[in-house]
Amino acid sequence: MLRKSPLYLAFLFIAITLTRVAMLVASGFGAGILGWMFSVGMGVAVFVTSYYSRVAITSRDGKEDKRSIRVRTVAVVGLAFFVVIDGYFNIIEVLRTLLIPELYYPALVYGAFPTIAAALLAALQGYVDRLPVPPTSRTYNVWNAMRARIVRSIESSTWLLPPVGENSLEMVSAPTPYDQFAVVHKVTPLKAKDVMIQYHVSVSEAYEWLRRFKVENPVPTIPSDPLNPPV
Repeated sequence: MLRKSPLYLAFLFIAITLTRVAMLVASGFGAGILGWMFSVGMGVAVFVTSYYSRVAITSRDGKEDKRSIRVRTVAVVGLAFFVVIDGYFNIIEVLRTLLIPELYYPALVYGAFPTIAAALLAALQGYVDRLPVPPTSRTYNVWNAMRARIVRSIESSTWLLPPVGENSLEMVSAPTPYDQFAVVHKVTPLKAKDVMIQYHVSVSEAYEWLRRFKVENPVPTIPSDPLNPPV
């Protein structure tokens, strides 16, 4: 619930801005229903561009993916454009209905505040959505708990090779995070999102682990005719 509070607050401020813009466009321009459609599109555009202005994907070499750079650049430009237009329309509507001239400067703040607040809260929600999800009764079922228990047992145990001589054991290095993932993945298949949360890796690393596991553990093919297998 608390993780989505920026989203709910952003929608609250967007409702304020779209009402103001719709009233201005509908009454001042005579646009009617088109004024409401315009205001909804403007408010949602502020939220979407602000949300994606925080996107960042790291490639395997540790550098930021060029695609995320392009997305963020377009989002930032769009955010600046939509915030200026939406904020300007909000201020005009507030000044149009201003009853006390002495409140001119407070009216400017009152007019621009919802647009700026919606943009900031959308950016905050973008950051929150990229945080690991803590284990809860809703998000983690029995299989997730089993995977976590297997990982803990692997991390706390010492990996040993079979005896190489009489009454002797050979120590080997501790398993890597991928080794731990492979053991768990054999028991209960994981999705890319589960790999990211469980092992704190990026999206590209999660898909690379899944691809590598598929290559290292191919699914055996069964011939269509077991009595006459292909040569």
